[in-house]
Amino acid sequence: MIDTKIGYSYNDLTIVPAKFTDIESRSECKINKLPIFTAPMSSVVSLDNLEHFYLNGITPIIPRNVPIETRLDRATDSWIAVSLSEFEKYFVNNPKEDYNDAKVCIDIANGHMKKIYTLCNLAKTYTPFITIMVGNIANSETYAEIIKMYSFCNKPIIDYVRCSIGSGAGCITSSNTGIHYPIASLIDECNEIKKLHLGHLFVNGSDYTKIIADGGIRNYDDIVKAFALGADWVMIGSLFAQCVESAGAKFYKLSGRKKEPAPCCINHFEKLTFDGVDWRGYYSESYKEELRNRLNLSEDIPSYNERKLLGPINVVFYGMASSKGQEDISGGKCKTSEGITKVLPVKYTLKGWTDNLRDYLKSAMSYCNCKDLNDFIGKQTLKVNSVSEIRSVNE
Repeated sequence: MIDTKIGYSYNDLTIVPAKFTDIESRSECKINKLPIFTAPMSSVVSLDNLEHFYLNGITPIIPRNVPIETRLDRATDSWIAVSLSEFEKYFVNNPKEDYNDAKVCIDIANGHMKKIYTLCNLAKTYTPFITIMVGNIANSETYAEIIKMYSFCNKPIIDYVRCSIGSGAGCITSSNTGIHYPIASLIDECNEIKKLHLGHLFVNGSDYTKIIADGGIRNYDDIVKAFALGADWVMIGSLFAQCVESAGAKFYKLSGRKKEPAPCCINHFEKLTFDGVDWRGYYSESYKEELRNRLNLSEDIPSYNERKLLGPINVVFYGMASSKGQEDISGGKCKTSEGITKVLPVKYTLKGWTDNLRDYLKSAMSYCNCKDLNDFIGKQTLKVNSVSEIRSVNE
């Protein structure tokens, strides 16, 4: 059977502003907390940089390459990622009272497995207040079933669900398996189901399965569109990997020479500028001294020609389904992976990126006459672009 209904990605859509707005400045728009998760990737998050994300209002998830004992110790003060077998072992077969406050992301590729929901139901029976995130799904009918799952104490069995398969920058599931659902349409369809569900049940406004738009986020506007379509949260991987504070291995490449490692002590980075232009490199004091000695630099700030010689700082980014990601988790390479490894430029600090996001999101809210983010999420009209418009935007 072929479903002829067209599915849309973020690039296919634009947000229609309100007919009139009472908001005269975006400063009138309020965002108490950014509903943004980091992807649970070892090239994005480590135990060393958790605080940087928290300080900037981003919620990190500790990835599975961190030893399970350490993750369990942090489960009540941070989100942790676990495999399905780890979830079964520690939260179903050996539940503890402390796990009532745990925040657990079952980090597997196929969120359509029935076993996930059987185990989650058992976990909520033993520890009713544990917070559970599952995914990924690529069928709105699956969300329709998930959102109806409630425990005996009228709490959702599933608190958050990651939506989208094959959209992420480090994912090759779609290109190799053909499994995919256009993410904008998926979020929109799930949002309609959510509104119908909440309209028919007398439930607490916060007690429902939250929609996470996971993957396919290439710029600020994609995040804004995800919220406009109805995502309660957005999960981001590659954009955070390009922050100087990310956990990914960083290097610079001398012109005409092999890659050489750059120091990545996140507590000692300094942004260098010259001639009023940002140099996208972040170096420790000891390393700058090494560079001065090697290149006979007389000053801390390299000249234009010396900057060209040094080149930019790059970061290694990969999904946890990639060979490198699986090696981080298990210590060995998998035969077939559904992720890839990329080299990306380091572009910004986490604070700079987050400040920009807040400003752009508030600006979009002001156009739509929404002073509160909750009034913006899932309540906007989006317009389908023409093919020529889509091409011109992408170019």
